[in-house]
Amino acid sequence: MPLFKELKDEEVEFFRAKFAGSQADRAIKAEAESNKIAEQMKNSKGAS
Repeated sequence: MPLFKELKDEEVEFFRAKFAGSQADRAIKAEAESNKIAEQMKNSKGAS
């Protein structure tokens, strides 16, 4: 098993976007995303 693998341009862009900014920035973004998902679930539950 090789120690390193070649990353395609798409993979590089994905990781660059995923890990951009500081840890604090990523934590804020993740919290906002989870709040948005929770809100969507709350809204979909009420609609059914």
